[in-house]
Amino acid sequence: MPGRGGRDLLQELRRRRPDMPVVVMTAYASLRDAVALVKEGAFDYISKPFEIDDVIATARRALQLTQIVNENRRLRAELEEKYSFGNLIGSSPAFGEVLRQITEVCASRATVLIQGESGTGKELVARAIHFNSPRSDGP
Repeated sequence: MPGRGGRDLLQELRRRRPDMPVVVMTAYASLRDAVALVKEGAFDYISKPFEIDDVIATARRALQLTQIVNENRRLRAELEEKYSFGNLIGSSPAFGEVLRQITEVCASRATVLIQGESGTGKELVARAIHFNSPRSDGP
C-alpha cells in the first residue's frame, strides 16, 4: 500500500471503529505476520493470490460476527433495562432498606443469599443485583 503500511491502517481502523471486522489482504504472506495481525485486531488474513470463494466466505463470517455482536448488545440493553432498579417498585421503609442493601451489594464481588416468601420478588432482586454489578458480563 503506497505511503502507508497495512499495520498502520489496521491500527487506525481499530481506533476509529473497534467493532468493525478488518480483513487484511497481502501479497507477502508469512505465518508470523498473519498471527501478529490477528493479535493486533484483524478479523482474518488473506494472502494473494486468493480464491474469490475464500474472500466471500471470510466476508460472510465477518458479517455474521457483526450481526452476533449487535444482537448481543441489543439483548444486553434489554436485560439491563428490564432489571434496572427503576423497575423495582415499592414505597415502604422496609423496601427502601432493601434497595439500599441491593445498591451496596452491587458494588461488591460478594456472593449473596436472598431469602423470602414465595412471590416476594427474590428472582427479580437477584437479577437486578447481577445486571447492576461488575459481574454482569459473566454467567
